Parts: sequence; structure tokens; C-alpha cells
Amino acid sequence: VATSSKCNRFEGQYLADKKNGLGLFTWESGNIYNGNYVDDERCGYGEMYWTDGSVYKGEWQKGIQHGRGVMTFPDGRIKDGMFANNVFKGSIKASEGSSAAQVASLQLEEQKSHASGQMVGKDQIPADMRSS
Repeated sequence: VATSSKCNRFEGQYLADKKNGLGLFTWESGNIYNGNYVDDERCGYGEMYWTDGSVYKGEWQKGIQHGRGVMTFPDGRIKDGMFANNVFKGSIKASEGSSAAQVASLQLEEQKSHASGQMVGKDQIPADMRSS
């Protein structure tokens, strides 16, 4: 178990003073990552839970969402598909009760992020950089 001066906490496996293997990391903000690490970075399958209720379950590479994953938001939106460098590359599914306008707005946001190559919105910020 390692705890930093910022009250971050890691419980898991180390190899050569680096997080390697399964681990549970809790940020001071309350955000939690539970999954695999390679050389101090999230890599392979892992689950990230944010204090706002957002959840990502899927693949990570070099500390970012990369590969197959499912991102669920507190408002019921679901991004289920491929992520590349923290950017979702698929279609957005709406939960029951979502309006057509909400879905259209989300799809427009995604199109803008694909066209510009930029990350758009809170849900595209690297997982450990988001505040609670």
C-alpha cells in the first residue's frame, strides 16, 4: 500500500518500484481505478469510477482509454465501442427517457471531436485528470 502526500492511495502489486499487475488506485478526489498496470501506467483491462457517477469499463494503454470499452454517464448516456487515445470512435446509445434532441446533440459533439482530432467535453478528458 502506498499513500502520497496528496492523499492518493494505491493498493496492489509493484515490480521494480513501479505499479505492475492488478491494483486499486483512489485519488484524493474520490475517483477510483481498479485494474491492471504496466510500468506505472493503466494498461489492459480496468474500471474507472468517477465521483459524478460516470463509469468506464474497458481497455487502457499507456494510461488512457484505448481499445474496447463502455463509458456510462449519470444521465444514462452510454458510449459502447472503440476508444482511441481517449476519444470514442463509435455511436452513442441513449438510455430510456433520452430525447431525440439529447442524442442529436451528443452525436454532433462526437462528429466535432472526430473532425478536429481534439478531445471535446468532460467525458473526453484523461481519466485521472478529471476533478470530482
